[in-house]
Amino acid sequence: MLFRSDDAKPTLGVKAFKQGDISQAAITGGSVTWTEGSPSVCTIDGSGVVTFVTTGTCKVTGHITSTNGYSGADTTEASFAIAAVDRTATITGYTATTVSVEDASPDLDVTVTKHDGLAATGGEATWSSSPTSVCTITSAGVLSWHDGGTCTVSVTVAAVTGYKEAVSADLVFTVGGISRTAALTGVANGATVGFDQTGVLTLDITAVRTDDGTTAAPGGTKSYAESAESICTVNDTTGVVSFSGVGTCSVTGTIGTTTGYKEATTSAVTFTVATVARSVALTGTTNRSEEHTS
Repeated sequence: MLFRSDDAKPTLGVKAFKQGDISQAAITGGSVTWTEGSPSVCTIDGSGVVTFVTTGTCKVTGHITSTNGYSGADTTEASFAIAAVDRTATITGYTATTVSVEDASPDLDVTVTKHDGLAATGGEATWSSSPTSVCTITSAGVLSWHDGGTCTVSVTVAAVTGYKEAVSADLVFTVGGISRTAALTGVANGATVGFDQTGVLTLDITAVRTDDGTTAAPGGTKSYAESAESICTVNDTTGVVSFSGVGTCSVTGTIGTTTGYKEATTSAVTFTVATVARSVALTGTTNRSEEHTS
């Protein structure tokens, strides 16, 4: 027979029969006492109620005193196993799994329950997180962000008397990078550019950390968006601007997400593409006076 350490306390009893003939009715009378064969594992009171102390093998022997012409008797030793209880560990203390490096560090906790959903406390909690380049966690469960990426956290609650070790499922956080402020360079807002600068004018995108406004925050794929492609287009790879007509050209730039940094989009830069003045010269004749004689 197998019991879990949290099972209800079983109550044992003793029935006496005429020796060698247990098919007959039980013989009543006599006082019942008990001997605990493994008191470190289980105990039994005078009413036969067994209390589990820890896991292991519980051994109990019953005794009945002589009465009404019948001798006293001892039962054979009853032996049954007491098994540790399975537990489930669940991480708590967070509100979202998509976070930013700039967010406050959450204080994580662990809730441990047994098979019936009731609390099963006890045992030291050991936290782990990876990779440490993205996040770290203290022995108290305080989680800190260091860089953008994926952060995986788990906790193990050690076994204690009556309960097995409990290991949580992995908790995965998606950590976004630091905010950046991007700017478009190569042409000033409100400038006028001659049409002859097609293929010459080159734009670029620079970025700094938003929190201090000065620390360079490079990296990420650059792309450009034009308000009027009939006037201008920008090559995403080189930043070179090509003109298709004259008029107003407005461009915004985006620098994509990269390790440690978020995506950032510039303010629009608007400039005028102007007609280039030309002068002409007549070819094929010589401008001179000829003298005629008769």
